[in-house]
Amino acid sequence: MARLNLALLVAFVATVSSSPAPVRWQYDAHTQSRPGQLTRRDMNATACPVPVDIPVRAAKKSPFLPLSDAEFGSVLDFLFAPEQNLNLTSVSSKNLTQTDNYIWMIEALHPNKTDILAYLDGNATAPKRYARVIINEGGKAVPDATEYYVGSQIMSSQVRADTC
Repeated sequence: MARLNLALLVAFVATVSSSPAPVRWQYDAHTQSRPGQLTRRDMNATACPVPVDIPVRAAKKSPFLPLSDAEFGSVLDFLFAPEQNLNLTSVSSKNLTQTDNYIWMIEALHPNKTDILAYLDGNATAPKRYARVIINEGGKAVPDATEYYVGSQIMSSQVRADTC
């Protein structure tokens, strides 16, 4: 058995040592450098240039925009309204604990692809805007996190919530 192990070891070493020589990189005419070589920055440069937003004009307003300040505020007003009976504690409260009900996250909920395509490619109206809200409900007997979809119509000052 020892001879077999020794024979296998010798065969392995022979195959490893007989591998071809490493590939040498040649000069790349496109980048004017060798692969793996970093270009150096001018030593007199003090800082990198600040990126500039390029103004874009589109035929229609993008349905992928984040919530505006007004939309965000209307969602918060709706959630903290006493008639919603959510018993929310502000996250800025010094007494906030895991056993309180508080807003974990608010973000824009993107519309369905079919609604977006009908709007961008056709003559359909813009899809309704919704916010996705996750509320940590630690005040329940069995703590839970609940996801809400809150739709806001800022122009008409109406706010509607759909619970999932």
